[in-house]
Amino acid sequence: MKKNPSTLASLGLLWSSVILASFLNSVLTGTALPTFLIAVILRPLFLIVFALCIVLVIGLVLHVRVDELWTKVIKVLPAALLIGLLLSLTGIWNDGSGTTALPLKDAGVFILTLGIFPLKAGLEILVRGASVGLVVLVALNLYRQHFKLMRLVVASVLAWVAGSVCLLVQTWLAYFSAAANHLTIMHSQDAVQALGWLHMNTQWTNYQADRFFTGVGKQLETGIVLSSSSILFLLACAFGLLLLSKVQPYARSGVAKALIRRLLPASYVQALPVVALVGGLVAGWSSARWSWSALDYVALALLLVAFIAWSSIRTYCDDLKNIRRDEEKFPNRPLPAGLIRPDELTDLCRILLPVMLVASFLLGWPVFLAALALLAVDYTFSAIRFQPAEKVIAFAKNMLFIALLVVLGGIFVTRTAFLPKGCIGLALGFALLYLPLKKLDLRRGS
Repeated sequence: MKKNPSTLASLGLLWSSVILASFLNSVLTGTALPTFLIAVILRPLFLIVFALCIVLVIGLVLHVRVDELWTKVIKVLPAALLIGLLLSLTGIWNDGSGTTALPLKDAGVFILTLGIFPLKAGLEILVRGASVGLVVLVALNLYRQHFKLMRLVVASVLAWVAGSVCLLVQTWLAYFSAAANHLTIMHSQDAVQALGWLHMNTQWTNYQADRFFTGVGKQLETGIVLSSSSILFLLACAFGLLLLSKVQPYARSGVAKALIRRLLPASYVQALPVVALVGGLVAGWSSARWSWSALDYVALALLLVAFIAWSSIRTYCDDLKNIRRDEEKFPNRPLPAGLIRPDELTDLCRILLPVMLVASFLLGWPVFLAALALLAVDYTFSAIRFQPAEKVIAFAKNMLFIALLVVLGGIFVTRTAFLPKGCIGLALGFALLYLPLKKLDLRRGS
């Protein structure tokens, strides 16, 4: 029996396939290559979120296992992208030169006509063609398994509606901005104007050229791509978490609860990373008092996702390394309790790693570099094998973690590559705080 590809491998296949399709689209149509952010970030996220919607909705309506549906989606993905490529050759639909945000009427037409209209505005044809292709091809695949036609049609239509609502993320952003700024959207240019108001002085426009290596002159366009990608990424995380809860081993009774409980601070030292990150945020706020908009809270959500992913990787990898010790001292933890196998926990860590990296990348290279530093510290110190100084090495590693988290919070708020005033001293203070708190926890028996 052929083994299905892992979740991470299938996500990588989807991501790389969309990038390749973007390149082929430009070559075949004779158009300019898309920007790095569009080709490598935005378009793959569009297709990932849409694919997750297909799996969630059709799985719910037809009562099909979500892991089986996900395998079908990956199987038909090349053909769906080929459909998008062939449609792009016609030159009928938006080739990227038209606006993506739509008036509400056109957004409704887009959903009702399966993305056929409007022709020259809305989502690029490569993405909208591949999205429709995914729904149709998955439906045809299921039809061969003798599902009732009417239920299959209903499930497919609902999957398209749910997915297309996510595809129209820029439209909903424009209407949110219009409502907040008392603007009226009558056509696509009004939507672009509303998006301009929304992106003024935000995480994705301040010092944009320095933090995202983008050119000057397309600040609004780049900001829209980054904010849309961030919202789509958060949706992908939410949908992915929901899907994981429905497959083994996470669907087993008590597994998800035990994994979440494992992340909750149970001592002063375990709570210190959270306090350090908050301390960095406060230091950054006191140094650079930017005005905060709704999009900045989206950016904050990204930072929290990156932090939770890193904290999960660190905790679960430590559990994998110390499984023998935990069998004696902490038998109720997920691994020694037998709730999850080591290979299953390893797979979870492999999924969380790209989550952390993409979330931090969407916040600019200073935040991304700080995230890489957290991983580098963990990898470097874990590779050191010097038994007499084991405790000293562990202390040094954790103190560096705390200091880097203060820095991470500080540069996130300042939106630059420069540390806020007093951040180094605060990072050093929090790092030194680790030692007395560790001693206090040892006395309490934590």
